[in-house]
Amino acid sequence: MLPELSPAQEKLLIKLADPEATADWGNDVSAGDLLALLANAEFHGVLPIVLRKLRERGDADLPNDAGLRQKLAELRDQMTTATGQSMLLQYHGDRVMKALAAKGVPARIVKGPVFARRLYRQLADRPFTDIDILVDPAGIETANRTIAECGFELGSGEALSHALQEFKWLEKENSSLLIELHGNLVHDTGMRRRLSLGFRELRAIDKGETDTPAALLTIAIVHAAGGHKFHRLQL
Repeated sequence: MLPELSPAQEKLLIKLADPEATADWGNDVSAGDLLALLANAEFHGVLPIVLRKLRERGDADLPNDAGLRQKLAELRDQMTTATGQSMLLQYHGDRVMKALAAKGVPARIVKGPVFARRLYRQLADRPFTDIDILVDPAGIETANRTIAECGFELGSGEALSHALQEFKWLEKENSSLLIELHGNLVHDTGMRRRLSLGFRELRAIDKGETDTPAALLTIAIVHAAGGHKFHRLQL
């Protein structure tokens, strides 16, 4: 169960989760406080930023508690692995994008790596667990074949994938590497009758540019509305 935070702890978590804020706080923060903050930071997807802030503060300035030290060591190892996974995903995402371009399929990577590059000074502050590629629905079949040719196999049911316009592809040699192909970022068929965010809509929002603030904000809102319901701090 996620530890409940006091108002003061919530305020500190928000400050620690801000990648641009300084890593200063009072000396009255206990080991228990920090453990609760770490658990909530992990839930909210901002753990890499919080760990960086704690490292900048210096372990010598943290409470001398064995449980806290052990937890920090575990989480730091976990984040090192997550950073490596993000780098590997980026490599495969770029490889697939080049293959799609060679086939003449207009496509763009959205969410994870784009948010990391455009919104964070330090890429390691925003690891990601998959690569999301958005194409026009007319190009989905060619895009699916191209991803398969790149060494991925479909990990989601074909009929459901077509209905949701979301295809989950797993790398054959490493199933932890996930590429999601989208024909629309609104997956719910009922909602899509009233709200659509596809390749053409994003291109119109960008007005000739790529990954503009307006497009990123729109993607974040739609993703939150249809996914984690705005209850996480991570963007």
